[in-house]
Amino acid sequence: MSLASLFLTLALVHLAALVAPGPDFALMLRSSLNQGRAQALQMALGLASAIMVHSLVVVFAFALLAKVLPGLLHWLPLVAGCWLLYLAAQCLKSARAPQGAIDTQSAPAGGAWLAGFATNILNPKAYLYFFTLVGGLLPPALSLAAKLGVVALFFSLALAWFGMLGWLLGAPWFRQKMLGWRRGMEGATALVFTAVGVLMLLRLA
Repeated sequence: MSLASLFLTLALVHLAALVAPGPDFALMLRSSLNQGRAQALQMALGLASAIMVHSLVVVFAFALLAKVLPGLLHWLPLVAGCWLLYLAAQCLKSARAPQGAIDTQSAPAGGAWLAGFATNILNPKAYLYFFTLVGGLLPPALSLAAKLGVVALFFSLALAWFGMLGWLLGAPWFRQKMLGWRRGMEGATALVFTAVGVLMLLRLA
């Protein structure tokens, strides 16, 4: 497979994974509705930054980390499950607020970025996805420049996708239309986070 074909294949597979709805999409939607476009774009950068870390770890150091820290993959689902349950509690707290009491204040410096980063960096399925994708497609003798290009590809695609979501979901007309559904959407988001978080914790039993 030529380098161009490799990058095209990686891009198509990664885009398909990004478009699939998941906790990251629910978090982007909640941030856009409750805090506006600016915070959503910060969160998009956080989500993309975590994907960059995932790809860096898998491309350069996953095998080494698993060897040096054999318990890493065991404890990561525990941390991720607890984090999702925390996000679910935050959603329920927001859903119980009066209908007019929408949080339009800016999050603390880096707050939205950190929320997006933590949501993706603590997702063990992301590591498995990248390990499977990269391990199955990248040739062992790939040059350093090509490896850095793969990392840049994953980051730029994620930033473009989540940034577009943040921009569109934060549009004023969309925001006004969806504010009336805020409580139901917060509850649904909390349900998704709770289900995924509990499932992760149960698998550790």
